[in-house]
Amino acid sequence: MTTNDPIDLTSRVHQTYEAQHNRYMVELTFEAKCLGGQPKSSDVLQKWARGKLEKEAKQAGKKNLPFPNEEQREEILDAQVARMTSATPSELTDDKVLERWCGFFTDLSGWPWIGTYQIKAALKETALSIGITKSRSGSKQSMQALFDVRACNQDGVPLYGPEGDMIYFERDGEIVSKPDNWLERTIHVQTPQGPRDSVVRNDYLEGATVRFVIMVGAQLYESRRSARLDDSLITEIMAHAGPNGLGASRSQGFGKFQVTKLVKLTDVAPIRPVKGKGKAGDE
Repeated sequence: MTTNDPIDLTSRVHQTYEAQHNRYMVELTFEAKCLGGQPKSSDVLQKWARGKLEKEAKQAGKKNLPFPNEEQREEILDAQVARMTSATPSELTDDKVLERWCGFFTDLSGWPWIGTYQIKAALKETALSIGITKSRSGSKQSMQALFDVRACNQDGVPLYGPEGDMIYFERDGEIVSKPDNWLERTIHVQTPQGPRDSVVRNDYLEGATVRFVIMVGAQLYESRRSARLDDSLITEIMAHAGPNGLGASRSQGFGKFQVTKLVKLTDVAPIRPVKGKGKAGDE
């Protein structure tokens, strides 16, 4: 090989990621009803998704960041609506009911699942609430860039691709194929016209378990020592996350869970070696 020959580094990317990240397997069991929060009405979904995409486009434009054009946004919108709609044909006959009915994400078989982004957001919110990101310099950036949640198998092996973002509910060792039932209740909302009462309906699951892995960047440079999310911080985040819950209407006490398993699957040396500064793991 000459000095001008290209060097393929592709295989090193995954190896480097695995070598520098700790992996924790987590299982959560819901103590309170977990409510679905995805609108079943395609009209409501389209308005919500379109508004969200337009807001993101404006934010990206202000920062001169690339963002899908209008045609691409329409394709994204169609895909989101198809993924999120979980209504059956019989439900679609009553538009008024459907407009106030929320459920879970569903796959092509109609089986409900929760997105990894929801769990990551809940854990980041917990870390912020208990002060970790304030007391540990750089930890906020670590939670943003070096903290990932993925669906996994029973051995804690992460799944990749679309399946890696879909965490199915389990009960008695079997995947839950449909919500247990729906819950109808009155909520109070503040609108531009003043306070209003509204009746909403949510699909729910009780006593279900979800399993996932947390991937945490662990082998940081010495200058980022305080930004490292170690075992004690991961444990503390999980301990406080349960009462905060997952799913819709968490502020009303829904979605509370217990951590039934937290297992560290890999143990990466905490400090990346620096030439002339000692070996990895030196404290």
